[in-house]
Amino acid sequence: MLNIHTSGSLNALWEHFSGATRELAPDNLLEPLTVIVPNRDMARWLQLRTAKQDGISANFRFLLPAEFIHHLNKQVDRAYDENLPDKFTLGWLIYKELLDDSNLNRYPKIQSYIQKNPEKAGLRRLWISMELADIYDQYMLFRPDWITAWNQGSQAAGLENLPHADVQFRLWNAIKKKHPKLTDRAEVNGKLTGFALAGKLDLPRNLWAFAPGSMPPVYVELLSAISGFTDVHWYRVSPLAESSPNSDGQMHPLTGLFAQEHASNLKVIHQKTPANTVWHRIGPERSNPVSFLPALKNHILGGAPIPANPDNSFLIHSCHNRLREVEVL
Repeated sequence: MLNIHTSGSLNALWEHFSGATRELAPDNLLEPLTVIVPNRDMARWLQLRTAKQDGISANFRFLLPAEFIHHLNKQVDRAYDENLPDKFTLGWLIYKELLDDSNLNRYPKIQSYIQKNPEKAGLRRLWISMELADIYDQYMLFRPDWITAWNQGSQAAGLENLPHADVQFRLWNAIKKKHPKLTDRAEVNGKLTGFALAGKLDLPRNLWAFAPGSMPPVYVELLSAISGFTDVHWYRVSPLAESSPNSDGQMHPLTGLFAQEHASNLKVIHQKTPANTVWHRIGPERSNPVSFLPALKNHILGGAPIPANPDNSFLIHSCHNRLREVEVL
């Protein structure tokens, strides 16, 4: 079962997370709680909050999303990453392909860019190789269907009339033909999702994801597949969960900017998650502010008036350069 807990307050999410992890703690004291976090700072924050409340924080297994996927892929194939290049290795493979002038002639647009400045042709060749590798790396996560179609020797649907797509398609195929053992993350993640849907993965009884941020669609799809065999508890921060219009009936501009990214991610979640997903809205954390900073937060979220007398809970330092900014910080 996939449970998605949403709140506009990180503290409110933690309060619920803390209670739920105690209630659903493993029977085996040596079994850790697996928690997916967006970064090490969030893991440290969760540890500190837990230690402050309980006096100790132990037996948590914090994993970044990519680390979690890596551990699952190891269950499918322990040697899965031997022929899986990272984007820098892929960049050098592209560079090697473009280094041969006979190959470069097949890609007029790339050739035109490299030869535009003969004195810096080598640097331009390296730069565009690394840029293309980064683009391919993003496709593997956010457009795996494109990579899958290319691997099958055909252009992805909807890209037939895009000029740059044809260049990328032909270059990708050239790299794959010269390195037939080369695999890619679109292929690896597709195989992993198949194993998850078949229930062939060794999973904890409960899996936790605390504010993992905007995850790629392939990761959301994998969590959905896993939720068919274990309980997944996803804690998601949403700026709209606590916000309300001001006296003019409009949202605060900052809330609107934050909401754009969350709305896009929410669309992906609705597309990739099963129909029986359970949504939980954790109530807003509202209290009478004792300092300027929480009062400012209430103003942004709900149109409350800004206090007339700011205090030192919110300070702006104007510095003449970045070094000075770091020194002040």
